[in-house]
Amino acid sequence: MRIKRILSLYVAAMVFLSSLFFCVSSAGAASGASFTPRLTEPAKTNKYYFDADYNLFYKYGYGMPNCTAYAYGRAYEILGTRPDLCPYNAGEWWTYNIANGFYDYGQTPKLGAIACWDNYDSNYGHVAVVEKVSGKNVTFSESAYNSTMFFTETISTDDSHMGYPGYRFLGYIYIGDFSNSSSGGQAEEPTRKMATQLWKITSDNGVNFRSNAGTSYQSLGVIPYGTNIKIIETKTSGGYTWGKTTYRSQTGWCVLDYASKLGVMGDLNQNGKVEISDVILFQNYIAKKATLTATQMLLADVTGDGNCATTDTVMIQKYIGGYLANL
Repeated sequence: MRIKRILSLYVAAMVFLSSLFFCVSSAGAASGASFTPRLTEPAKTNKYYFDADYNLFYKYGYGMPNCTAYAYGRAYEILGTRPDLCPYNAGEWWTYNIANGFYDYGQTPKLGAIACWDNYDSNYGHVAVVEKVSGKNVTFSESAYNSTMFFTETISTDDSHMGYPGYRFLGYIYIGDFSNSSSGGQAEEPTRKMATQLWKITSDNGVNFRSNAGTSYQSLGVIPYGTNIKIIETKTSGGYTWGKTTYRSQTGWCVLDYASKLGVMGDLNQNGKVEISDVILFQNYIAKKATLTATQMLLADVTGDGNCATTDTVMIQKYIGGYLANL
């Protein structure tokens, strides 16, 4: 999400001058154009993201994974012409656009708009692209510097930080008008199974571990009191709630009526959802800028190796991006 200032003022000026060779501005060219949401990672052959002749950030060694390289390439892809966007740090995009008067801007999410955040310093920050707007819910496509190549997330406008609690949300840069686009509302969230839940057995006698959900099925043993188990599916049978889990290398079912739910794997802030704010909290923990409770540590250890490390954050980000069905 953060990058160093990569271009000199001279290069930035050349970028601006080169844009004057187009007969119409980028925003004008996009007015009334069709908009196709991007919900999957661009191919390495996509020139807008991975070609030095098209992507300034890629050209100067700061290509994807990088939020600015992605947003710049996505804007180019949408417009079909070089966008008049900031060639510097993500936190500078908002003020750069206002100072140069390139595009309209505001606080209302619109298709194709560039969402901007900063670290309260107009320098470091994050940028993403609006792919879908449904009521209060806004779906972004984005990339994370030196981390996740591509991911999408849906955030409610009720969240004043728009998914990034450590950052200041600045608003949207409107690179074009796609309000009449027939494809604008067709974006869909990646299909996933139920988020993996972490439960703890609370019955003093433990619970029977069975081959299927029901008391008539074969017992595979007993899961003892105090055992933490990951539940990947639930169903109701015989008046009980059953959870599917793996215990001692066997996959089966156990009654959850005698267990306590600790949370959702990867949901470090325990708000019931696995999202980028959990990754930020995890990264702050690794950097020794935040602490985690014992339960949060259990939810963070998605690899199940007993450690909370970078490998866990990578898996969580892959899940958020739709590359993993569950954790």
